[in-house]
Amino acid sequence: LYLIDGTNERVWMLRRKDLAILDRFGRPGRQSGEFIRAHMIAIDSQNRMYTGEAGNGRRIQRWILKGTRPVSSVTPPR
Repeated sequence: LYLIDGTNERVWMLRRKDLAILDRFGRPGRQSGEFIRAHMIAIDSQNRMYTGEAGNGRRIQRWILKGTRPVSSVTPPR
């Protein structure tokens, strides 16, 4: 289970059974893997994760699972 945390600019990975924290990633910033006002999270049918940012962030990052940690592929704001 993935949970986006817009206050701390992180994504939390939780075990669905008991909500135990498995891992977390992200931090405040404008670079790949960082967030400014993290706002939404989605998983597509091919298990790619997308995160969206509101306000000044205004971008979508696509995440691909590599090993046990997601790796970001950034779509710049328009």
